[in-house]
Amino acid sequence: MVRRMGECPKCGEHTALERHHVYPVRHYGKRNNRLFLLLCRECHRQLEWHIPFEKMPDTFYRDVIRCFLNRYYLPLKGTTYVETTRHKRVR
Repeated sequence: MVRRMGECPKCGEHTALERHHVYPVRHYGKRNNRLFLLLCRECHRQLEWHIPFEKMPDTFYRDVIRCFLNRYYLPLKGTTYVETTRHKRVR
């Protein structure tokens, strides 16, 4: 689902961005899953390949994103890369 235009934090391309839930919707549901990452379609597809189908410990999902973005630590509130629906209304 395309959310907005912007710069992908992985590849740097300015394009339409999609929402990737930090915690998989299949395990946590949409209602309790407010943390997400905005990525271009190709980077979103690549990241999904790193997420196993079975449920993993909560810390696993943040570690995968941190490694994927090749960052030492990924801030998880109010940044360009991850947004929460608490602070911003999602339509």
